Amino acid sequence: MGRPLACRLLGCTWDFRAEDAEVLWTCARGCGRGGHAPTAGPEAAARLVRQLERGRPGPPLSLLSAMAGTVHRPRGGSGGR
Repeated sequence: MGRPLACRLLGCTWDFRAEDAEVLWTCARGCGRGGHAPTAGPEAAARLVRQLERGRPGPPLSLLSAMAGTVHRPRGGSGGR
């Protein structure tokens, strides 16, 4: 069976988890893709998972943003001006 249509069109949506000193990720849509990366230790792995979950973009708001990627703007502040 091939990848789900949503993964082929929009890309995978990742679920992250920490196991010991490694960060693991799998596709939340169930296409079977995933991976892992070593870190300095269990605390570093948990911290990285929290950062990845916090930085996850929301759903696309239009067809254009779905095709070209979402626009990320910094929260608060003047955006570096």
